[in-house]
Amino acid sequence: MNLVLGANTIVPNKLLNINISVFGVSLSEVDFSAYALYGKDYKIKSDDDMIFYGQVYNKNKTIQLKNLSINTVGFSIIIPKLADDVQRIAVCATLVETDTKFSILNRLNVKVQLEESLICGGDIDCKDRQESALILCELYRHKDNWKFKLVGQVFYGGLKPLAEFYGVEIADEQVI
Repeated sequence: MNLVLGANTIVPNKLLNINISVFGVSLSEVDFSAYALYGKDYKIKSDDDMIFYGQVYNKNKTIQLKNLSINTVGFSIIIPKLADDVQRIAVCATLVETDTKFSILNRLNVKVQLEESLICGGDIDCKDRQESALILCELYRHKDNWKFKLVGQVFYGGLKPLAEFYGVEIADEQVI
């Protein structure tokens, strides 16, 4: 199933892989992160709920970030073992160089897989994007199901304001 931005679909309550491929630049120019979010305000509880290149697992190892190939990263998410109060998982991308914009990429391709079977996916066109952070997609609880949504939402300011939006506390750098 090919999704357009904003579209969603029910996904199985199993181990899912969200694979993201980068086209137009080196994978090393893009950082990927995921946030396990709680409550109605969708915030993390602690830094253990943020998954990124320096912290490839969350605390209970239900979400893992992996490099899959020269242009693809993946997040493995064990949905049945997520804490009962996790409401949403947001998957995001930021640029390593904060003064560059996503327009340097051609596109991002997001795929959701159950083992080797494709459940859904879609492209995020980056041609005219003038920001340095994107919310790519979300897994979220909806009644008794989990759903996947292809978001592609811009977020201005890079990683720091994006992480703070999800409740991550980042200390300001002190000049000595």
